[in-house]
Amino acid sequence: MECYGDNSYGQSENYTGGDAIGVSARGYHTCILKSDGNVDCYGYNFFGQSENYTGGDAFNPFRKYTNPEPIITTCSEQQKINHGELISISIAPANLQTWGRFYVNNTLPADTAITYNILNSTNDVVLCSGLMGGGDDISVCAASTQSIKLYANLTTLNASRTPQIHKWNVSWVVSISAATTVPKALVQFNTNNEFAVSLGHTNMILIIVKNPNATYAVLPLHIGSIDQSRNWMWFEGHKYDNERRDIEVVLKPHEEKIVVVKFLGGKTGRYAIAVGPDKEYKNRYDEIFINVVEKEKGFFFSSTPGLSWLHIVVLVLFGALFILKPQKTKHFL
Repeated sequence: MECYGDNSYGQSENYTGGDAIGVSARGYHTCILKSDGNVDCYGYNFFGQSENYTGGDAFNPFRKYTNPEPIITTCSEQQKINHGELISISIAPANLQTWGRFYVNNTLPADTAITYNILNSTNDVVLCSGLMGGGDDISVCAASTQSIKLYANLTTLNASRTPQIHKWNVSWVVSISAATTVPKALVQFNTNNEFAVSLGHTNMILIIVKNPNATYAVLPLHIGSIDQSRNWMWFEGHKYDNERRDIEVVLKPHEEKIVVVKFLGGKTGRYAIAVGPDKEYKNRYDEIFINVVEKEKGFFFSSTPGLSWLHIVVLVLFGALFILKPQKTKHFL
């Protein structure tokens, strides 16, 4: 940096450090703002106005930021920048299934920049680098750790312009552990009644799945039975793959879904069908009973849960009465 003018106190000496990013000059002293956050001053120093500053945070010493745990928790604090770096508090979600995406709301004036990384909370090792904050997918790069920190490096080439971070956050998916007691209302069949399936026919069984949480959830589901009927059922769309009786359902906050199970009447008898988080019958969420019966000549069986033999007979008789009832002829005038 070249300086000109009155140099009676050395206030116009050229600066050759090569790291100047700003300058402030008065009549008898000059101060140079350096990229490392320190300030070198020279010139008249009778009142200490030309003392150097070595604190390392001379430009924009404080950044206010928010660090929410998405959706359910919001934490905010003010943190001092160390040489233009900003590191969040540790983020360690309970029952973490996978990390999601990284988002930032910032302001970048001309001649400023911010680079973002994801760090391992335990040792500050960089897991994800070069992030832009526009929804970067960190599910793979951060997959090796359960606790992370957000890192930002803020730089400027003009002391009058500074980058700003207004908010930054990261999303994730949690898993509802099989060891956790799950309320019955979370997973249940759509009926509490027994229903019949005719031998050799396939019926649908509907399971209602709810997420009571304010975060995303991954819910493991297993459909089965303590008897041979477990071989006659499968989740819709998975009859021939390895998710035939074990799937994971991803739920948005407070979302409710219907999961369809297909059941084949393979052998006459009464069978208990259960849904749970795993193959342990004691962990089941809910169960229903299915009667597999033979189709008799002249009659038919309902494939609708909750519609019994009595209902069918009543419907048949009602239909016969309607057909036999004399019909009045309608005329158009």
